[in-house]
Amino acid sequence: MRFAQRLLPFLGALLLSLTVLPGAARQQGASCPALVQRALESVKQACGDLGRNSACYGNTLVEASFTSADVTFNQPADQTSVESLRTLRTFPLDETLGLWGVAVMNIQANVPDTLPGQGVKFVLYGDVAIQNRVEDTGPVCAATTNAPANIRSGPAVNTNVLTSVPAGGALTVTGRSDDGLWLAVTVNNLSGWISTDLATTACDPASLPVRTAADTARVYGPMQAFYFTTGAGSVRCNQLPPSSLVIQSPKGINVRLNANGLDISLGSTVALRATPGQSMQVATLSGKAVTREGEQLQVIPAGFAAEIDLGGDDGLTPVGEVSEPEPLEEAEWQAVLDSAEDIFDEPIEFVDAEGYASWEDFCADPANADACELPEDICADGWCEPVCGDLICDVDEDADICPEDCASFESVCGDFTCDLDEDSFSCPTDCETDFSNESGAVCGNFICEAGEDASTCPIDCGSDSSGNDAGDSGDDNP
Repeated sequence: MRFAQRLLPFLGALLLSLTVLPGAARQQGASCPALVQRALESVKQACGDLGRNSACYGNTLVEASFTSADVTFNQPADQTSVESLRTLRTFPLDETLGLWGVAVMNIQANVPDTLPGQGVKFVLYGDVAIQNRVEDTGPVCAATTNAPANIRSGPAVNTNVLTSVPAGGALTVTGRSDDGLWLAVTVNNLSGWISTDLATTACDPASLPVRTAADTARVYGPMQAFYFTTGAGSVRCNQLPPSSLVIQSPKGINVRLNANGLDISLGSTVALRATPGQSMQVATLSGKAVTREGEQLQVIPAGFAAEIDLGGDDGLTPVGEVSEPEPLEEAEWQAVLDSAEDIFDEPIEFVDAEGYASWEDFCADPANADACELPEDICADGWCEPVCGDLICDVDEDADICPEDCASFESVCGDFTCDLDEDSFSCPTDCETDFSNESGAVCGNFICEAGEDASTCPIDCGSDSSGNDAGDSGDDNP
């Protein structure tokens, strides 16, 4: 399955369309520029007070389908939850009738709750169709944490800590590790793992499917993985944005999505276009985007676009590798840039790269070095080739493939023991802090020594020395 794998739960959307009635257009002599301006002003005003997890029907130029027949979403101002949204389609400009479709979705994705209301903004301009492409993850059950706990990227204490949850925190359990010591969970818009002993479940964990770190690392929420297509259309005025799906993440937040089977990380504003059986384009209008196809990672800085061929039975399956980025023509996207203030939460800081002959020339300029580098968190999220021996149990590693990372507790940074291969530079957590107590016992060596007990050192005395239960308490294992 190339599309529906990881990211964090889908929590919100705002939908609207725009129709300029033909009579009004004729009475006011609305030209194409005036029609577009009227549309953008209406987008700015309509449904603007909606939060996450809700949808608003703006007008009649939208087709939508839902997983439930009980949804009422057929008249302007109708509101509904978007979790049941299956498909959404907008339509191209019809100057004769004065119609042009626009739709907007506001998705929380992995945007933290500390940014209330902000989300990943999807804008469908003109001839665009999008289909939710998230599979059922199977049986799930509710759970709560019985102590402060870490949520990790894999079922081992030496994997990355994604977030921490206080005692009594709510979780959704989606599976378990093969040995039953870890639970696959979703919490705070993240998918990860928690020690079984740190959670109280509403079901028998043995009844849940066995999952791997790779499974949970590639789980997407609704509309975080999707199919989409865009029409070519015939643009008859410069003020009309091309038919495209434009996506913007909040400033400073990198978001993972999957479009037509292609993994995309964006901390920016990107425009997507796709023609079945031909190709898909990822154009970065602001910030930076990174695509992943197989083992290939491609950085696409602002002012550049890259393409990948589409094929397969559905005509929407990526084929081959993502092309080397080429400079964008700013004029082609000027209408989107001009509409940013009315539509998007963040300004679009377009970079004019047309003065460079190629992407290599752009990146060779020291002024652009940062724009061409991979974001620091890409590898931490499992997008890079696993490296056995880096003391990180990557999503494609396990105890058989790389016991040094995934099964051994020797030379593990974060186990409170300064091992032979560690020093204060490589692992200050272990080698710069003295964790011994007055009796000389060392908390974190997985030995319950004299002077230690479950309350003073649960990692040694509250576990079975495997480090897979109380030792992963968020208070005791940074």
